[in-house]
Amino acid sequence: MATREELKAQVYNVLYEEEYALLSKTAKAFDAEPDIRHTRRFVKKNEKIILDPVTARLFPESMEHRVGPVIVGIIACAITIWFIFFNGRDLPVWIRILGAVSFFVVCGILIARSTKADPEIYIEVSSAGIDLNGYSFAWEQILDTYIVKRRHRNAPAELVLLLDNGNIFRESLRNYKTASSCWAPQHDELCFYIEHFKGKMVNE
Repeated sequence: MATREELKAQVYNVLYEEEYALLSKTAKAFDAEPDIRHTRRFVKKNEKIILDPVTARLFPESMEHRVGPVIVGIIACAITIWFIFFNGRDLPVWIRILGAVSFFVVCGILIARSTKADPEIYIEVSSAGIDLNGYSFAWEQILDTYIVKRRHRNAPAELVLLLDNGNIFRESLRNYKTASSCWAPQHDELCFYIEHFKGKMVNE
């Protein structure tokens, strides 16, 4: 029976092969490697200290993910109103008024949506493990953690968990606020808490 370290190496090799297969022919011709980075690489040496009472950190839906649909919705409504007022001169006044009221109602709903994160979109890193979108993994199940980025592709980074059952779990990080600020390295805070709680489990 394979040890935990041997199993980790086996599952990592599967991950590497999967990512290598996605590289373009040009990238392979230049001996490019898949961009697979251990979460430890995103942690600063001078990172802040987490107090002992802190046992979990929640990463909610990002503002960017919330605002995107809002902007699209408002633009669509604005185009509709423009058509009603400037191209629908033969329309009754009540239809114009109804259109204007509908525009403001829809805008209000969209703006309200943007101010509150979706409770179904989250990543929680805790002393027990990692929970995300209905999935839960205890640290004992997680062999290792990585951030994967695709070269020359319009694709978000992924949090990758290597599991002790031989599976590889991937979660796109497009929807989450995973950095400590807009100026911070991408995903630094998420990786910091992963390494913190993972380290506590190993030390115990």
